[in-house]
Amino acid sequence: MSQQPAGRPHPTLRPSRSVPTVGMEVAIVHLGTSMPAVVEQVRDGGRTIVAGGETFELSRLTAHFVRAGDPYYGVRLALSPMAGGDPA
Repeated sequence: MSQQPAGRPHPTLRPSRSVPTVGMEVAIVHLGTSMPAVVEQVRDGGRTIVAGGETFELSRLTAHFVRAGDPYYGVRLALSPMAGGDPA
């Protein structure tokens, strides 16, 4: 295991994806079209999001937020409003 030289700070680790927060602008993506929305609630430690009056759950298979009850390829939530068809 290598060690950092004395006097050099350790690199700061950042999340590899956006962390959802209430008030965050997002896009609801369905069949190549997107509709702007705002995150209303974040539940279950960030695994469930309510936006645009709909509930989205983090898919274990794809790591994308999909509408609750939909298959992994169903209506998705893009955490970046500019992402359109390519959710974060």
